[in-house]
Amino acid sequence: MRARHVAVVALLIGLVVLALPVETGLFTVADDHATSVDSIETSGSLESNAMQSAPPDPNTDTLGWESGYWYNESITVDQSDGLSESELDAFLARSMARVEHIRRLEFTEQVEIEFVRPENLDPPRNDTFGLTSNEQLWEALFFYGESTNASRAIQRAQQGGVLGFAAEEGSDRIVIVGDPSKPTVDGATMIHELAHMLQDQQFDLQQQRYRHSTLDGEFAKDGLVEGEAAYITERYRQNCQDGWNCIDNPTSGNNADRTATFRFYRFTYFPYAAGEVYVRTLFGNGGWTAINDAHTQLPTSTATVIHPGRPDEPSNQSFTDRSRNGWNRIENDTVGEAGIYTLFWRQSASDSPIREENLSRSDSSADVYNYVSRPSSGWRSDGLYTYAKGDKRGYVWKTSWDSERDAREFRNAYIEILETEGATKQGVHTWRINNGAFADAFSVRRTGTTVTIVNGPTIDALDDIDSKADATTEEQSTHTTNTEDTTTTTTTSGPGFGGLIAIAGIVLLSVMLQPRQ
Repeated sequence: MRARHVAVVALLIGLVVLALPVETGLFTVADDHATSVDSIETSGSLESNAMQSAPPDPNTDTLGWESGYWYNESITVDQSDGLSESELDAFLARSMARVEHIRRLEFTEQVEIEFVRPENLDPPRNDTFGLTSNEQLWEALFFYGESTNASRAIQRAQQGGVLGFAAEEGSDRIVIVGDPSKPTVDGATMIHELAHMLQDQQFDLQQQRYRHSTLDGEFAKDGLVEGEAAYITERYRQNCQDGWNCIDNPTSGNNADRTATFRFYRFTYFPYAAGEVYVRTLFGNGGWTAINDAHTQLPTSTATVIHPGRPDEPSNQSFTDRSRNGWNRIENDTVGEAGIYTLFWRQSASDSPIREENLSRSDSSADVYNYVSRPSSGWRSDGLYTYAKGDKRGYVWKTSWDSERDAREFRNAYIEILETEGATKQGVHTWRINNGAFADAFSVRRTGTTVTIVNGPTIDALDDIDSKADATTEEQSTHTTNTEDTTTTTTTSGPGFGGLIAIAGIVLLSVMLQPRQ
């Protein structure tokens, strides 16, 4: 049995999502593309769920059979006092057979299970479970301010709710968080993690096409990888309801960091929720063949996952570095539509004018809400560049939109966020937050279909980070314009009007939540 390096980290975090009434408003109902699992066919018809006496073992390995167990064979397992070795072997083998039967692909290698106590859990990839440790990025999304160590906060938020993952370090096993002396495992967790092991055996998740240089690209890829595993898990749950003999799940507490729920979990849940709808849509259009094809040409942006059928065109963001007076560019990335959505959703969950009741319900079985909102829809591309001068930090975030209306909606909603954080207007394009975790200066400009945000520690620093930020321009009076927004009027005395301010990439995405079982 050869070892495999699974390139994706599969995590499971108990996500608390409130069931809110459907409302119209800032956040809108998802595209009507989801297909009910009840109407889905495996290859001609929904799999038969009638439990049968175990037929004889086949002479060779057969789809839907693993290590002596058929996918629809009944087994007797009692987890109340922990799983015995024989119970665990039977549970694992039948679960592998069920993943094969649902997915119509064969495991080529045996999979093992390792149980690890929570206090002994080593985060895969890095100490942030694969998420970026770029402090400026999390500040730009208003998740964590400068006084918070974002890397530690992410680790605490994730590690407290991890249930299991598909091991990354050249392994042939899945890791379940629990007591090794009294092992128990949730059936859906087992199915989800086995789906990842099957993906790796069939498609080799180490391949370069599964690695992206931006978080938007990573989350888009995870929309397929995690979405497929979530969809397989949903098919499993449906079959349990329809007659399969399924093991009672153990009761366990969830130690996830509740203070991070609204800010963070919604963001990291994207690949499971939106990804499940995306994969379900692919399946409805072309069955498992369409999903196999998607593994050869993965989605490149979260917008493609959110809006199945949208042309998946790589964004071409131009950027000109206009920093001066000792400010230097240090990092860049892309936030993407999912990240921008979550920026406003985080505000909806607290005391923002963009309120929680304006979130709409999704038709996804994996999610309560969709990832569609007025301020994030119409995204075309973005880039966020971070800058440093000694121990001071700032960034330039350039976003491009399908239309001027889309750009204006994003700009106006972003200014609402600043005002929610206590910002006061300092100039035509300039705001300042004087106190709190996000105390900084901001320049927000729209020119046509482009909105550029510049962040820095002081008003003067904005012009040093981007010399076209117009941060020192004062409101003086005068004419309105159709190409550039101001909150009230624009001035004729300041420099730089009509100029396209560039920026590029913030990051967002990576893995986890609910099942990366």
